[in-house]
Amino acid sequence: MASQRLTEQDVHNTAQTLIDDGQQASALAVFKQLERGSLTTITKYLKTFHNERVLIDEPLQALHLPDHLSQSAQKLIEQMWQHSNVIAHEQLLEKEHALITQEKALEKKAVEQASVQEEQLKTIDMLKKDLARQDMQIHKLQASMDSAQNKIDKQSQKITESNQKILSLSEQKGFLEGQIKVYAAK
Repeated sequence: MASQRLTEQDVHNTAQTLIDDGQQASALAVFKQLERGSLTTITKYLKTFHNERVLIDEPLQALHLPDHLSQSAQKLIEQMWQHSNVIAHEQLLEKEHALITQEKALEKKAVEQASVQEEQLKTIDMLKKDLARQDMQIHKLQASMDSAQNKIDKQSQKITESNQKILSLSEQKGFLEGQIKVYAAK
């Protein structure tokens, strides 16, 4: 089973526990306590832990207040820190909600676009089928035109042959009429 991912909060909590137990919160001590993570990551998270503690502890130490005031001030600072964490958490939740809303809107838009694309694909498919039908009609008409042209060509050939026969017969008629006139004149 894989170990749980180390978080900054894990390191901060362990460091605070070590300090509360009177031990030093070193990277090695935190690593031994957690039994996971790398020393590099733990060291990085310990820096933020120490920076936060300096922000909380230094102002009180610089004032040299009596113990009861120092404790009250420490509690007040801790309350303020917790309150600021709550506010930050609420802001993060608001941003997360806004992102979720935006994500839902984008998902809805993607679904709508997919629907439009599907309709367009159907239309394209219909147009392709219609184009194929028209192509078939064109090929049939072309075949009919070719057949009709062949018939026209054959008829034209017959007409040309008939015209040539008529011309030949007309010439023969003229020759025969001329012969008849010659015989009749004799």
